[in-house]
Amino acid sequence: MFSKKTMAASVGAALAMGLAGASLAATPLAPAAIADAYLLVDDFTILAGDGAAGKSVTPLPLINPVGPFLPAVPGGSPAGVYLHSVETTAEVSAQVGAGLPTTNSTAVGLGGTFSMTVTEGAGGLFTPGTTIGGNAPGTFAGSHTSSVGNALSPLTPDTVPVHNQVSLVNNTTGAAAANQNLTTEFTVNLLVEQTFEVEFLGDGYLRSALGQSGAGNNATAAYSWSARIVGTPGSFTWRPNGSAGGSCGVYVCSEFSDAFDMLGNTGRNSTGEDLIDEASGRFELEITLPAGFYTFTIAHQTNANARLVYVPEPGTVALLGLGLLGLGVVARKSKR
Repeated sequence: MFSKKTMAASVGAALAMGLAGASLAATPLAPAAIADAYLLVDDFTILAGDGAAGKSVTPLPLINPVGPFLPAVPGGSPAGVYLHSVETTAEVSAQVGAGLPTTNSTAVGLGGTFSMTVTEGAGGLFTPGTTIGGNAPGTFAGSHTSSVGNALSPLTPDTVPVHNQVSLVNNTTGAAAANQNLTTEFTVNLLVEQTFEVEFLGDGYLRSALGQSGAGNNATAAYSWSARIVGTPGSFTWRPNGSAGGSCGVYVCSEFSDAFDMLGNTGRNSTGEDLIDEASGRFELEITLPAGFYTFTIAHQTNANARLVYVPEPGTVALLGLGLLGLGVVARKSKR
């Protein structure tokens, strides 16, 4: 995992040169717009709840299904959780200018591993897992998502980093966008009441910066994470907001840990920088579901966008006018 404090120091030095309006003309490759969104969900597990804070070590009592839906059989079915229809779908896209975005997508089952990265722009400067350092000399967009591990096993927890990043050079009119969407969905049939524990370590980073002033210029970055449960008693969406102890609606639950708001965004439409750094910590929710059929949906999303409209400064236009006037005088003298 990258050191965001180190990166923040390096980009601070870059801003001193490249994202200051007076210095743009002197550093033509300095970034005039940057947006960066990174969200890591690490050590992620869905296990049997133990009624206490801290990661459980007990797997859910899973029973392999033999069909799309298995109701309880009177007098014969074992107690447990019938697991059905696990699917992870992911899509990443990157776009520079008005052309069609470069996209990639995949779908895997439970515990399926994958890694996808797409880039557009100058030289593939986007690097998954790092923030922009130095001057980021180029116009580019990059998007990444990956997953490794099995969240239903305490021995092989899931790790999911997602990242989007865009950069535009100064004296530019144009746009760049990078977007990522990752969703895991599965259904269960509970033969008896069951407590689920969702627990993980989150790490988030957002940055937006503008060094080129002008109407319509902007840079935005955002991430979000949520877990939704839909069942016969009703639905509930867990979207951590940085404050533990929330309610779960019609369900009984305990939110033991909620380190930071996982619905984050930052944006600039004037010169300067906004940085949300070092947002990290543990999250843990235990929720008890009565016997019945339920759908779980876990969603990760990040996006980064930037847009510039370049208008030459009045001094530059005046110099250009003087230059053209000088050419006219020279031409008249030549004729004489």
